[in-house]
Amino acid sequence: MKSVFKYKVLLMIFVLFSSCIQYEALVVEVIDGDTMKVYIDEKVEFVRILGIDCPEIKLEKNRPEKFENISAENLTYWAFVAKNFTKNLVEGKRIKFSYDHFSDKRDQYNRILAYVYVDGVDVGSEIIKNGLARVYVEAEFLKMREYLKLQDEAKKRKAGLWSELK
Repeated sequence: MKSVFKYKVLLMIFVLFSSCIQYEALVVEVIDGDTMKVYIDEKVEFVRILGIDCPEIKLEKNRPEKFENISAENLTYWAFVAKNFTKNLVEGKRIKFSYDHFSDKRDQYNRILAYVYVDGVDVGSEIIKNGLARVYVEAEFLKMREYLKLQDEAKKRKAGLWSELK
């Protein structure tokens, strides 16, 4: 019994430590509100901010049902606002990013899935606070509760795309 407890404690310490490791990259280009092209380890990679989902720039790719039925046209408008917001925050800057042990390290498009920080600020939380993304609830991640709280606050303030709600 004692060894099982030790094992669980060691496993928890490992999980917490491994999710705190941060990597550094230079943002070369912002693709959209939640995706950026970075230069890391002498190569170009794409990073997708973990836990958020910004509207899509291409009208036909928007899914109103994921954004409380805000029209695809309005979502496209907010996609450009989100892209510009993220661009102003990170483009041309050095970012830090970290993985989440609940999440895969890469998505189906081979993009790095990670929390992104610039000057110590969580970029994902800033995007949510400004009402420019929804929380990606389709997969589990450590910051889900925190992000959902920020999203609820943004909705109450009718910030960003949430101003479209009746």
